[in-house]
Amino acid sequence: TIRAEHDPEGNVHYLFGHVASKLSIPTNGEEIELFLNYGPIYENVRLRKGYSELSGEAKKKKLKELQKEDESYMEEVDCFSGENVVDCIRFFVDLFLSEKQSRYTPVSEMVRQRSVAIISRLRQRAQDILMFKEEPTMVDSINDSVARAEELLKDLK
Repeated sequence: TIRAEHDPEGNVHYLFGHVASKLSIPTNGEEIELFLNYGPIYENVRLRKGYSELSGEAKKKKLKELQKEDESYMEEVDCFSGENVVDCIRFFVDLFLSEKQSRYTPVSEMVRQRSVAIISRLRQRAQDILMFKEEPTMVDSINDSVARAEELLKDLK
């Protein structure tokens, strides 16, 4: 049988163990880990995490494409509604802030940097919505979200 298990860092490991069945692959009675190739679609994740098999110019080209995708996504934030901004900031608060701890959950440097960038953009979008009075019924929620975003940014920087 094959089963998935998460390690403490959240990575999924697929384990293969022998169970009496029609399928017979010798494993000497021990579980072994299966390594999967998720194909070219997963290459963006491999690049961001630093274990891409691309080399030289192909890697540089793909990294530039990823940078453009990131910039495009950040520009989309400028069109978010107040409700979208509030929901996104709440997501980051829930992700990093533990009710049981006085500190935020530790994250990798890459995740921290990317989170700071998007939270900053969300905060700016929230401030723009307030300044231009785009959504008068959401003023309180947006003000609260700006305050929470600033708290997150202070702790993550």
